Amino acid sequence: MVRLLKVERLSKSFGGLAAVRDLSFRAGEGRIVSIIGPNGAGKTTVFNLLTGIYAPDQGKIELDGRDITGLKPTEMVGVGICRTFQNIRLFKQMTVMQNVLVGYQSKIRYGLLDAVFSTPRKRREDARAIECADRALEECGLLEYRDARADALPYGKQRKLEIARAIVSRPRLLFLDEPAAGLNIQETTELSQFVVQLSRTGIDIVLIEHDMRMVMKISDYIYVLNHGELIAEGKPAEVQRNEEVIQAYIGRKGGVHHALEGRGR
Repeated sequence: MVRLLKVERLSKSFGGLAAVRDLSFRAGEGRIVSIIGPNGAGKTTVFNLLTGIYAPDQGKIELDGRDITGLKPTEMVGVGICRTFQNIRLFKQMTVMQNVLVGYQSKIRYGLLDAVFSTPRKRREDARAIECADRALEECGLLEYRDARADALPYGKQRKLEIARAIVSRPRLLFLDEPAAGLNIQETTELSQFVVQLSRTGIDIVLIEHDMRMVMKISDYIYVLNHGELIAEGKPAEVQRNEEVIQAYIGRKGGVHHALEGRGR
């Protein structure tokens, strides 16, 4: 089934300052879609609007024709939208497996009495949760660490653990907020390959990332923000040639012209 996230004329202000202004775009449809822009462009605010952390001042968000504008974060998870965060938000005193199981809670369907009396239904669902968690850990290359404490993992693997926790419920759309932040070149290359592989399992990706080499290599389509407004969109090669993008973001020192030689997946 082809999924479609449709955003129409989305706006959000804080104290009279427009963080996002009249933004429209589409994601899903089997693509890796990236949102880029300089610091303060409004990228993370967009993610917060799309995942229910903020309510928009105006505009509409639809998923497969259903209006999901203003749903709470837990409700967004319920319709199949999950995310990671720029700053790692793990339960560091818990094990790797326990962290991933937290992400499965939205799928749990047994009640209090089932839990108290450990009914067959509870045992079946708990077994299913562990099976799904093991699958997510295996996909992320973390299965051997399932019983380790989260804070014992190297930084790069903590990043992957956040992704494992997000995908354990098999979301329809996964929002990745700066997943390569703090990673070295080798780790970023491995992460890029993993994101592409993940997109082929039926999970559509929306990516915010400052690493332009990664963005240009794996993205099917890119939206560019500046001061909360959409200034350009297109395939990687089109965005690279856009003069307004070059002026606003890419043309700064170390910009995308130096960041990428090969494009596409």
